[in-house]
Amino acid sequence: MAGHVETMPKILVVDDEKLIRLTMSARLKRVGYEPVAVGTVEEAVAVLKKDHKHFGAVISDIVMGEMDGFVFRDIVRGIDRSMPIFFLTALDPEEGSGFLKKIVSEPLSYYLPKSVDTDVLLQRVQRTIASRRIEQFIERQIEEQKQSMVLAAQIQSSMLP
Repeated sequence: MAGHVETMPKILVVDDEKLIRLTMSARLKRVGYEPVAVGTVEEAVAVLKKDHKHFGAVISDIVMGEMDGFVFRDIVRGIDRSMPIFFLTALDPEEGSGFLKKIVSEPLSYYLPKSVDTDVLLQRVQRTIASRRIEQFIERQIEEQKQSMVLAAQIQSSMLP
């Protein structure tokens, strides 16, 4: 599309700590993303159900009150199976809670410590979103080709005696 400017996607930030939400939002805003920060899983689910197509990724804490990040991830998968989820946590991966294995057992889940360098965080988010956009573009192209083939077959069969 000539002249079409792709806008930066929204990033959903889910953390029960207000300071983390504010800090993460400021980091994301600085590089052009539109952060949407919420303090509960319930709020996050409501936001995604309403508008998931405009979100490029979710950044979520693992430990949040009543519901953990993995239950939240399962809910997100029911809304958008290809949504990348970054788990930003202060938990120590060496403590044997097995959370790291739970994160990496799922292809679109990523682990980042809360102490992660801002540049590293932003690079990972940008790379992941770019990859997802390319995959979505390819999927759209394949779907358009399928539709063209069906149309061509219909035209051809209608022209046969």
